[in-house]
Amino acid sequence: MSVTPEELRAATLYPCCVDLVPVFEFLHDQVTSAGRSFKESRAKRTVQKALGELRVIGKNN
Repeated sequence: MSVTPEELRAATLYPCCVDLVPVFEFLHDQVTSAGRSFKESRAKRTVQKALGELRVIGKNN
């Protein structure tokens, strides 16, 4: 049975320097926002296309 060296155990239990939770929260917010913006712009393009087709149909009648 092997024992984990204290240096590795301590680094896992007590990480030094930077708290990574805010970094991951920031990245999550950015990715979520970008995805929402993409979906919104795609929906706007779909609506614009549908309205354009309705205008063409309305002019032909």
